[in-house]
Amino acid sequence: MKRAILIIISCGICLTGFSQEKTSVQVTPVSFKGWGVTPSTVSIQVQHRWVMAGYYYMTRTYWDEWNRPTRRQTVGLFFKPPIQVSKWLIVSPIAGVYNHKFPTENSAWWAFGLSVELKLRRVGIYYQHLSNAWTAKFNPGIDGVGLKYSLRR
Repeated sequence: MKRAILIIISCGICLTGFSQEKTSVQVTPVSFKGWGVTPSTVSIQVQHRWVMAGYYYMTRTYWDEWNRPTRRQTVGLFFKPPIQVSKWLIVSPIAGVYNHKFPTENSAWWAFGLSVELKLRRVGIYYQHLSNAWTAKFNPGIDGVGLKYSLRR
């Protein structure tokens, strides 16, 4: 797990080109069952402009309908353009890929989603949903609420 966190931080540094403008780090302490059905997933994400890299770790093992166990961790790269709706509200569609099918073999390599963020200066709270949009046998989906910190305004 430590190595994966270091990889995400390194990706974040590379994405920023050592420029902190429009760069943020976001953490979801645990996911819950909302639109998605995958609880107990922790995520750390680094975003620069429209590109987001993330690390996802399941704290518990689950089985899908075909008795396939969940993969415990993955990394992903996503396209996430922020749309400023108001001074404090940002909505972002999400599309991207994981490094393997996640969370089970019956899931997909890719993910689609939506993020809604309430932002006050450099700190924000967000809700995020990631899913394969039923493009595979199993569509677990991950829902989470987390904190986002922008390195610059």
